[in-house]
Parts: sequence; C-alpha cells; structure tokens
Amino acid sequence: MPATAIEDYHDDPTARRELAEYLVTAIADPLPVEGWLGRFAHWWDMNPFAGLHEARGWVVRKEGRLAGFLALIPVGYAVKGLLAPGLGASTWVIDPECRNVSLPMFMKLRRLGAETLIADTTPSPEVQALMDRVAWRSERWVTRRFFGVGRLARGKWPALKAGLRCVTGLDGVKSVARPFQRGDRIEKWVSLESLRWQLASPIHVHRFLGVVDEAGVLSSFVILVKKPVRGVPAWAAMEAWTSGETPEELHAMTGAWLSGEAKVDLPWRPLFSAAEFAPDDLWSGTPALHSRKQEVCHFFSEPSELAGIPKHTVMAEGDLGL
Repeated sequence: MPATAIEDYHDDPTARRELAEYLVTAIADPLPVEGWLGRFAHWWDMNPFAGLHEARGWVVRKEGRLAGFLALIPVGYAVKGLLAPGLGASTWVIDPECRNVSLPMFMKLRRLGAETLIADTTPSPEVQALMDRVAWRSERWVTRRFFGVGRLARGKWPALKAGLRCVTGLDGVKSVARPFQRGDRIEKWVSLESLRWQLASPIHVHRFLGVVDEAGVLSSFVILVKKPVRGVPAWAAMEAWTSGETPEELHAMTGAWLSGEAKVDLPWRPLFSAAEFAPDDLWSGTPALHSRKQEVCHFFSEPSELAGIPKHTVMAEGDLGL
C-alpha cells in the first residue's frame, strides 16, 4: 500500500467508531464521538433511500491511519415521475499534510457523478472552484421573501378549502398525495418515510407545517428551521411543497398560520422567510414585507442521460439539514 491512499469506505461498527474518533479531532466542531455515530446512523441506517445506492464515501489513509474522509448519503429523486437514486456529498475533510490527494478524491466524485446525480450543498470555496472548473451545475442565488407573523402579518392570502386542516406533525398523516410536484423535471422524491427521516435529523431542529384532508392525506407542507433576520427571531422554510397544480393551497396554509387563523403549536417568531431558486415562482404574488437576493452554493453533477431535463432545486438538498 502506498504511504497515502484513497480507499472506499466500507461501513461496519468498527469502521464507524474509527471514523467518528478521527472526525472529532479533524473537524473544528464540538460534536463528540457519540454525536458522529448518531449522524452516521441517521445517514445510513434510518435513511429510507439507503438501498438505492451502495456508496458511502471514501477515506484517506496515511501509513495506515485515517487522514481524510468524504461521505456519501443516498437520496431519492423523482425523474419525470420515477424514483431514481442520488447521492449527497458531506463532511469532506483532508489532513493538511495530505492535501495532494484532494484532486484525486474529487476526480473519484466526478466519475461517480457521471453515473448518479450528486448534490453538494455545503462545499468549501476550494471545492466550489473545482466544481466550476469541470462545469458542475451550480445554483448560486435565491430570492428570499420575508413575511410578518401574527400581529405583524400583512396582506391577503387565499382561504383554505373546506375539509382541509393544518397540522404540525406527521402523527395524523396517513399518506402523501403523490411523491413529486411535477412530472416533467428532476426534483426531490417525497414520501411519508422520507419526511420522517428529514425531520428526525440529530443535528438540526426542524418544525413542520402541513395540510391534510379528512382522510389524512398530506397535500402541502413547509419544513421550518430557526433562522434569525439581523438578530430578530424568525422561521425560514428549508423546503416548501405542494401537490396542487397551483400554489394556492400552500399559500392558504401559510396565510392561515401567519394570521393566527390556524391554531397551530409553532412557537411565535415575528418573521418568516421563504427562498426560491429561479425559475421557481412558488412564492410570487404573496404579500411579502420585503424580498432580496441571497447567495447560496448548491452544486450538482448529473449523468449525461439527465442532461436537458429541468432541475427543481430547494434549500434542503444534499446534506443541508441532515
């Protein structure tokens, strides 16, 4: 074996603990060993998409000891209405003395991206430069709209149709209306299992607001995180979804929450924001207090057979939120 080598990460309890103990020292993060083990279990054991792809990542070894890691998390995408495998890249770290293997590791990621859709939504500036160099699809800007909550709410929203009600959890949800919004593009696959997995993140605290009918069928939702706006407490939508042909139901649900008409148990925060990637117009026409452009760094590598198919992007892709 060469002094420094890149190896496939083969997941088992011994490998996980070795990796967790390495990451505690390799990353400037307060997460302890047990915290990393919890993340691995979330990524690979509890993941409803785990069976879609066998890859779990790569490790770098220098003279037998761990000196780097890049995680791969299986995810599901709807491609023209059919479930397809994808991967989220995460936790890319290489010891300073092994920086020379950064490019070979990226080339492994690039080759895998020629076979499977890969999302990297937390890349370092150095990785972003590599992705730009090989023409990964990049989504760098969103339009973020800001809304008042409760007594700060402004404007008129559509009314929820009879028979629909707002929920803030999945306990009473029996099914999802369908696993995608539109069948003519690439977008995240949505199921009751995937929502439970997403909301169970051991690192991020998510809150949920959805609409169900009398049979418990979920037809619209937003996944919320705490995201202050210039020091002011606020909720932000990590993902907004509707099965409707128009966003009217999503807007009605949001308006019922913001105005206080829907009696939900979401803690009050004075502001709510929602972001959308062009050309998405899910929040256009809503009574926002303010809107502005915000820079993001969502990168995607797509197999050639997916070239030309429109891609619908949301904030909660890759490892963002997991």
